[in-house]
Amino acid sequence: MKRILGLILATSLFIIACGKKEEKVVEEKKIVKIVELGEVKEKEMSKLFESSITLQPKDKINHSTEKGGTVEKIYKTNGDFVRKGELVVEFSDPTTKALYLQASANYQSAKAAFDIARANYEKFKVLFNKQLISFLEFSQYESSFINARGSLEVAQASLQSAKNDYDKLTRRADTDGVVANLFVKVGNKVAAQETVFTVLNDSEIEAYVGVPAEAISKVNKGDTLKVRVAALNREYDATITELNPVADSTTKNFQIKLSLDNTDKAIKDGMYGDVVINIGKVNVLVVEDEAIFVKELLNYIYKYDATTKKVHQVEVKTGVTNLPYTEINSTDIKAGDKIVIKGLFGLQDNDEVEIKNEVNN
Repeated sequence: MKRILGLILATSLFIIACGKKEEKVVEEKKIVKIVELGEVKEKEMSKLFESSITLQPKDKINHSTEKGGTVEKIYKTNGDFVRKGELVVEFSDPTTKALYLQASANYQSAKAAFDIARANYEKFKVLFNKQLISFLEFSQYESSFINARGSLEVAQASLQSAKNDYDKLTRRADTDGVVANLFVKVGNKVAAQETVFTVLNDSEIEAYVGVPAEAISKVNKGDTLKVRVAALNREYDATITELNPVADSTTKNFQIKLSLDNTDKAIKDGMYGDVVINIGKVNVLVVEDEAIFVKELLNYIYKYDATTKKVHQVEVKTGVTNLPYTEINSTDIKAGDKIVIKGLFGLQDNDEVEIKNEVNN
């Protein structure tokens, strides 16, 4: 029995000994990323204010009927040039016509009553001045004349209002320009105050832009600013025609109005433009544009630590851009700091790096 147990024990020790492997020490090869360094510098930069603007025609008038109606005739189409007073669309509306005729009749009646009251007033005034009638009798004719005059004025105002509504059943252009937004068809019913068509005078374009306090003092009425219209790949000279001296209560910006020549009609209503105002020179910390990268909507750079040969991710606020440099702001960055300008792809915070080149320009 002892012999069997000894044999088992010996076998077990042999198996354990055979199963034990010699440990191998594997040395991890460090991956060192190759980068190029630049330097944080202090430079004098042109501080620019940039803003997008919406371009609109100088004159843009929406035309409607006051009471609505049914389209009877259409004389123009979109894109047609019209002169002020030229007929564009004709409507019919029995109610509007009836109100006009009624107001006209009321006016004629009030006018007749006024003429009679005035004649009596003038006649009995002469008699009263000659003391041929009493003041009480004269005052009755005077009161009738005053009432008739008031009724005539009311009737005249009602007639004018009804006539305006009736006249707009034959809708004419209120200014010279180009017809737009004309989409009605003969037989269509149009609601009261509904825009039927628009007339644009787009030979001159206007735009408003809100500028900060530091910029408003740098511009004057009559100054020329550059406006770039990306859709046309063109740059225009815009003249400042208005300067609002009061800041907006919400944005704290000052509104300025720009005017652009559009004789060739290239700019269309609603196009966007970009305007730039040179505010002045400032001394700021800058880095090459390519050193800045965006992560989760925030701007960062990699700062190099010569002692550890590692890079550290630092959040920065960006400011003025004068290619190829951009202003940065951070309490962790100062002039002379080394930063990564090439080799950012795949780079992580606290990575060890090898310097391929250092740019000192």
